[in-house]
Amino acid sequence: MRYSKQRAAILDFVQESCSHPTASEVYEGVRTSLPQISLGTVYRNLIQLCEAGMISAVDVGSGPTRFDRRIDEHQHYRCTRCGRLFDVEIPSGPLFAAGVEPSLPGTLEAYSVSFFGICEACRARKDDVGFAQE
Repeated sequence: MRYSKQRAAILDFVQESCSHPTASEVYEGVRTSLPQISLGTVYRNLIQLCEAGMISAVDVGSGPTRFDRRIDEHQHYRCTRCGRLFDVEIPSGPLFAAGVEPSLPGTLEAYSVSFFGICEACRARKDDVGFAQE
């Protein structure tokens, strides 16, 4: 992959972010230093960076794809109230795969696990109507 100022700025933005930004968020963040960059350029470069293994794409079902600076194996927790995405470490590996594989209709090559719930910050909000506080 050849160097480009735009790609370097996009990679820096994702690698400095802990929030798993969307392409639109990356675009808005990079535009502060590169005002002429287009959303299409951001999308293309995010895909290329994922394909090169420099960042990863996170699909959590509904909503836009998010991009992660972490490329190691880990899972995610998505708050169903605010939409924030958190990294989660769960035991995985051969024991996990061995427990799942017998129930699959074929061989296991890879897997992805996502968790959904209400994050502590949202649970702590007293002004949430219809949400019982514990």
